[in-house]
Amino acid sequence: MGVSGTYLLYGVGVIALVALVAAFGASQATARLRRRLARLMQGSSGSEGLETALAQAMEQVNAATTRLAEMEVRLKAAEEELSYAITRVGMVRFNPFLDTGADLSFSLALLNRRANGLVMTGLWGRDEVRVYAKQITDGASAHVLSQEERQAMELAIRESHHHGDDPPTRKAGGLKASPKR
Repeated sequence: MGVSGTYLLYGVGVIALVALVAAFGASQATARLRRRLARLMQGSSGSEGLETALAQAMEQVNAATTRLAEMEVRLKAAEEELSYAITRVGMVRFNPFLDTGADLSFSLALLNRRANGLVMTGLWGRDEVRVYAKQITDGASAHVLSQEERQAMELAIRESHHHGDDPPTRKAGGLKASPKR
């Protein structure tokens, strides 16, 4: 073997040695990754592993899904009940008598979403106060309604109020805001 054969042999040996070192390094890196994966899956020093954590997370998701379905049923029932609650209010103040100086008489409509409820009218005079109530079904009454009672119903049907809001009032000429307490 000549000089070039010797160099070739040295070259192949160096390449083999470099390949051996690279293979050893890759083997060590793979072993480290396997140890880390095992710790992750099993947990280390008392902590839960990935499988346990995923199983617990799935249990929580399932419980939340069940609770959401229950809440949807309850919400639907509450919405159905709310359709019967008084949510529409209209009030008209007026002066039915010429000998008094204030708008102390009123008509008050209290209706639900389906326009069912009642209209109350209070007539204030110097010597007496009279209060009348008339049932309302589907936006109509079996009794004749006064102009003020019809106006109160129109206000109630037209405007839906939230809890805590004062009902709007209408004076004989038009709508005015109720004073805040």
